[in-house]
Amino acid sequence: KNYETLIDAVKILADQGINFNVTLVGEPALKSDKIYEGQLKERINKLGLSNKFKFVGKIKKHIIKNPY
Repeated sequence: KNYETLIDAVKILADQGINFNVTLVGEPALKSDKIYEGQLKERINKLGLSNKFKFVGKIKKHIIKNPY
């Protein structure tokens, strides 16, 4: 999934003063995924980006708005 690249991009944009937020939808399916999610959250916090990311967990498909 390479969320590390997303986190790095968010850091670059945030450092440039661009105002935005990232919403991540979904929940870990496996124990290893849960560990990975924890590592991502730790990295986000370490970089001072916790105000830029929102983890919302699982959402039913009919609730998600079509972005196109």
